[in-house]
Amino acid sequence: MKPSIGFEQIFSESVPLKLQTDAGKEFTNKLFQNYLKKEKIEFFMTTNNTKASIVERFYRTLKTKMWKFFTEKNTKRYIDVVDKLVYSYNNTWHRSIQMTPASVTETNQSQVWENLYGKQNNKKVNKPNYRLNDTVRISKEKLLFEKGYEQNWTREIFTIHQIIRRNPIVYKLKDLAGEVIRGTFYEQELQKVMHSGFSKLLGFEPGEIKGKVASPYIADPNASFPLIYVYCDLTEPQIVGDIQAPLLKIVKVEGKDGEVVNAHYTRPHYVPVIRQHFQTVEMVLRLHSGELVPFERGRVIAVLHFRMRQIV
Repeated sequence: MKPSIGFEQIFSESVPLKLQTDAGKEFTNKLFQNYLKKEKIEFFMTTNNTKASIVERFYRTLKTKMWKFFTEKNTKRYIDVVDKLVYSYNNTWHRSIQMTPASVTETNQSQVWENLYGKQNNKKVNKPNYRLNDTVRISKEKLLFEKGYEQNWTREIFTIHQIIRRNPIVYKLKDLAGEVIRGTFYEQELQKVMHSGFSKLLGFEPGEIKGKVASPYIADPNASFPLIYVYCDLTEPQIVGDIQAPLLKIVKVEGKDGEVVNAHYTRPHYVPVIRQHFQTVEMVLRLHSGELVPFERGRVIAVLHFRMRQIV
């Protein structure tokens, strides 16, 4: 059966003003789109992997219950208890509909709709929670037995490109290269993230900061700047933070991951050495965190200048 024929039967009782589907070709083909234009139905679709949000919200709740059972019984066999879990879901009071799913009938379905969406007549559009150029992640589809209580988000970061003020509010996004991505996204499909540099400055790991949480590290104004600490076994120890270390130079890094970094200085930087005679020089490059610099490939070339120390 063609989708247009099926929808003709569905719309025989009433025709909607808007229709949302996924990006399947059965909905985006020319024949079906012409049918929607003929019926004056506004069409929009989800381009995110999270499609049937209400159904997938049920899946997440069910999987959460299943994982609790798996953990308690130390098994992943669910076929024997799935009916009980579904019964538990259907007979649990839901905050969204303000009743249990099992108590929903044709008689009170209008009240359920109002509980979910409120009265739509002259309803004001809420203030958007995101602003233009905010950085966000997008929710992504879970695997079947991924823990339902662990929300998944894309690792790629996007920015808010456009705010479409309708009810509900949706957003258009662009990637960090400036290319606008296809489709629109609801607020619940997005997660605001803090710029990685600002996160480091406040003492957090790069990524999102949700709610009122304490940073695991001490706030440090230098942490957000890309610096490389060059240590050398010839250098006399000096104070670095709260320790003494053979620091030769602090190099400010300009560039992105994967690029060749060059640091040139018009004047040599001299520090005292602890040995007058040596055959080899050992140098170590570390990040502000103390970790070794994670080079992808290639080599590091350092040019050292020596001069005789003047004794007064």
